[in-house]
Amino acid sequence: MSQSTGHIVVSVEYRLAPEYRFPTALMDCYAAAKALYTNKLILNTDPRKITIMGDSAGGNLAAAVALMARYNGEFQVYRQILIYPALYNTYTTASPPYASVQKNGTDYLRTAVKMQDYLNLYESCPEDRVNPYFAPLLARDFSNMPETLILTAEFDPLRDEGEDYGKKLAEAGNYVEVHR
Repeated sequence: MSQSTGHIVVSVEYRLAPEYRFPTALMDCYAAAKALYTNKLILNTDPRKITIMGDSAGGNLAAAVALMARYNGEFQVYRQILIYPALYNTYTTASPPYASVQKNGTDYLRTAVKMQDYLNLYESCPEDRVNPYFAPLLARDFSNMPETLILTAEFDPLRDEGEDYGKKLAEAGNYVEVHR
Protein backbone atom coordinates (compact mmCIF):
# COMPACT_ATOMS: atom_id res chain seq x y z
CA MET A 1 0.00 0.00 0.00
CA SER A 2 2.85 2.36 0.80
CA GLN A 3 4.45 1.80 -2.60
CA SER A 4 1.14 2.23 -4.41
CA THR A 5 0.21 5.48 -2.67
CA GLY A 6 3.60 7.03 -1.95
CA HIS A 7 2.56 7.51 1.68
CA ILE A 8 3.84 6.16 4.95
CA VAL A 9 1.67 3.30 6.24
CA VAL A 10 1.40 2.64 9.95
CA SER A 11 -0.20 -0.68 10.85
CA VAL A 12 -1.35 -0.97 14.45
CA GLU A 13 -0.63 -4.29 16.12
CA TYR A 14 -3.58 -4.04 18.49
CA ARG A 15 -4.33 -6.71 21.07
CA LEU A 16 -6.92 -9.24 19.98
CA ALA A 17 -9.98 -10.84 21.52
CA PRO A 18 -10.79 -13.10 23.23
CA GLU A 19 -7.64 -12.65 25.35
CA TYR A 20 -8.15 -8.89 25.28
CA ARG A 21 -11.77 -7.83 25.11
CA PHE A 22 -13.45 -4.50 24.42
CA PRO A 23 -12.22 -1.77 24.75
CA THR A 24 -8.59 -2.98 24.65
CA ALA A 25 -8.20 -3.02 20.84
CA LEU A 26 -9.91 0.36 20.56
CA MET A 27 -7.65 1.89 23.20
CA ASP A 28 -4.56 0.48 21.43
CA CYS A 29 -5.71 2.02 18.13
CA TYR A 30 -6.65 5.30 19.79
CA ALA A 31 -3.23 5.56 21.49
CA ALA A 32 -1.47 4.89 18.17
CA ALA A 33 -3.62 7.46 16.35
CA LYS A 34 -3.06 10.04 19.08
CA ALA A 35 0.71 9.50 18.88
CA LEU A 36 0.59 9.89 15.09
CA TYR A 37 -1.71 12.93 15.02
CA THR A 38 0.23 14.74 17.77
CA ASN A 39 3.66 14.11 16.16
CA LYS A 40 4.90 11.77 18.86
CA LEU A 41 5.22 8.79 16.50
CA ILE A 42 6.51 10.39 13.30
CA LEU A 43 7.74 13.96 13.63
CA ASN A 44 6.43 16.78 11.43
CA THR A 45 3.38 14.85 10.32
CA ASP A 46 0.61 17.00 8.86
CA PRO A 47 -2.61 15.71 10.50
CA ARG A 48 -4.61 16.76 7.42
CA LYS A 49 -2.66 14.24 5.33
CA ILE A 50 -3.34 11.28 7.64
CA THR A 51 -6.07 8.82 6.69
CA ILE A 52 -7.18 6.18 9.14
CA MET A 53 -8.61 3.05 7.64
CA GLY A 54 -9.63 -0.48 8.35
CA ASP A 55 -11.63 -3.35 6.97
CA SER A 56 -14.32 -5.37 8.77
CA ALA A 57 -13.40 -5.27 12.49
CA GLY A 58 -10.65 -2.79 11.58
CA GLY A 59 -13.32 -0.60 9.99
CA ASN A 60 -15.16 -0.72 13.29
CA LEU A 61 -12.00 0.37 15.10
CA ALA A 62 -11.27 3.19 12.63
CA ALA A 63 -14.82 4.54 12.96
CA ALA A 64 -14.68 4.27 16.75
CA VAL A 65 -11.30 6.06 16.89
CA ALA A 66 -12.77 8.94 14.86
CA LEU A 67 -15.79 9.12 17.19
CA MET A 68 -13.61 8.99 20.29
CA ALA A 69 -11.19 11.62 18.94
CA ARG A 70 -14.08 13.98 18.23
CA TYR A 71 -15.52 13.40 21.70
CA ASN A 72 -12.21 13.67 23.61
CA GLY A 73 -10.87 16.61 21.57
CA GLU A 74 -7.25 15.45 21.86
CA PHE A 75 -6.76 15.35 18.08
CA GLN A 76 -8.87 15.55 14.95
CA VAL A 77 -9.27 12.83 12.35
CA TYR A 78 -9.67 14.46 8.93
CA ARG A 79 -10.12 11.42 6.69
CA GLN A 80 -11.16 7.81 7.11
CA ILE A 81 -11.65 4.84 4.81
CA LEU A 82 -13.96 2.08 6.04
CA ILE A 83 -13.90 -1.12 4.00
CA TYR A 84 -16.91 -3.40 4.61
CA PRO A 85 -16.94 -2.14 8.20
CA ALA A 86 -18.59 -4.02 11.08
CA LEU A 87 -20.52 -1.21 12.77
CA TYR A 88 -23.50 -2.75 14.54
CA ASN A 89 -24.03 -4.87 17.65
CA THR A 90 -25.90 -7.97 16.51
CA TYR A 91 -26.02 -10.38 13.60
CA THR A 92 -28.95 -12.53 14.64
CA THR A 93 -32.43 -12.68 13.18
CA ALA A 94 -33.14 -9.78 15.55
CA SER A 95 -30.87 -7.52 13.46
CA PRO A 96 -32.57 -4.30 12.41
CA PRO A 97 -33.62 -3.76 8.83
CA TYR A 98 -30.27 -4.89 7.47
CA ALA A 99 -31.45 -7.26 4.80
CA SER A 100 -27.85 -8.03 3.86
CA VAL A 101 -27.42 -9.91 7.16
CA GLN A 102 -30.33 -12.22 6.38
CA LYS A 103 -29.74 -12.43 2.62
CA ASN A 104 -25.95 -12.82 2.64
CA GLY A 105 -25.28 -14.21 6.10
CA THR A 106 -25.63 -17.92 5.41
CA ASP A 107 -24.02 -19.12 2.19
CA TYR A 108 -20.80 -17.17 2.04
CA LEU A 109 -17.52 -17.18 3.93
CA ARG A 110 -18.51 -14.44 6.42
CA THR A 111 -21.73 -15.76 7.92
CA ALA A 112 -24.05 -14.06 10.39
CA VAL A 113 -23.33 -16.87 12.87
CA LYS A 114 -19.57 -16.24 12.66
CA MET A 115 -20.11 -12.49 12.98
CA GLN A 116 -22.23 -13.03 16.10
CA ASP A 117 -19.52 -15.33 17.51
CA TYR A 118 -16.91 -12.60 16.93
CA LEU A 119 -19.02 -10.09 18.85
CA ASN A 120 -19.45 -12.55 21.70
CA LEU A 121 -15.67 -12.97 21.88
CA TYR A 122 -15.08 -9.21 21.70
CA GLU A 123 -17.50 -7.94 24.33
CA SER A 124 -16.44 -7.69 27.98
CA CYS A 125 -20.03 -7.59 29.20
CA PRO A 126 -23.52 -7.35 27.65
CA GLU A 127 -23.59 -3.57 28.28
CA ASP A 128 -20.80 -3.15 25.71
CA ARG A 129 -23.36 -3.81 22.97
CA VAL A 130 -24.99 -0.41 23.50
CA ASN A 131 -21.71 1.53 23.56
CA PRO A 132 -21.19 3.54 20.33
CA TYR A 133 -17.46 2.78 20.51
CA PHE A 134 -18.40 -0.91 20.32
CA ALA A 135 -21.06 -0.31 17.63
CA PRO A 136 -20.52 3.09 15.94
CA LEU A 137 -23.97 2.96 14.33
CA LEU A 138 -25.38 3.58 17.82
CA ALA A 139 -23.80 7.03 18.09
CA ARG A 140 -26.31 9.78 18.75
CA ASP A 141 -24.31 12.49 17.01
CA PHE A 142 -22.69 12.01 13.61
CA SER A 143 -21.72 15.65 13.10
CA ASN A 144 -18.15 16.93 12.70
CA MET A 145 -16.80 13.62 11.52
CA PRO A 146 -13.95 13.14 9.03
CA GLU A 147 -14.29 12.97 5.28
CA THR A 148 -15.25 9.35 4.75
CA LEU A 149 -14.98 6.76 2.01
CA ILE A 150 -16.97 3.59 2.68
CA LEU A 151 -16.53 0.54 0.47
CA THR A 152 -19.07 -2.27 0.70
CA ALA A 153 -19.51 -5.53 -1.17
CA GLU A 154 -22.77 -6.62 -2.78
CA PHE A 155 -22.92 -10.08 -1.23
CA ASP A 156 -21.49 -9.20 2.18
CA PRO A 157 -23.67 -9.37 5.32
CA LEU A 158 -22.03 -6.09 6.46
CA ARG A 159 -23.10 -4.22 3.31
CA ASP A 160 -26.23 -2.51 4.62
CA GLU A 161 -24.76 -1.32 7.90
CA GLY A 162 -21.79 0.24 6.10
CA GLU A 163 -24.15 2.03 3.75
CA ASP A 164 -26.40 3.09 6.64
CA TYR A 165 -23.39 4.56 8.46
CA GLY A 166 -22.55 6.54 5.34
CA LYS A 167 -26.12 7.81 5.18
CA LYS A 168 -26.03 8.92 8.83
CA LEU A 169 -22.72 10.72 8.32
CA ALA A 170 -24.04 12.49 5.20
CA GLU A 171 -27.30 13.47 6.90
CA ALA A 172 -25.22 15.09 9.65
CA GLY A 173 -23.45 17.27 7.07
CA ASN A 174 -20.23 15.34 6.56
CA TYR A 175 -18.58 14.64 3.21
CA VAL A 176 -19.07 10.95 2.48
CA GLU A 177 -18.68 8.66 -0.50
CA VAL A 178 -20.13 5.16 -0.38
CA HIS A 179 -19.29 2.66 -3.11
CA ARG A 180 -20.68 -0.83 -3.37
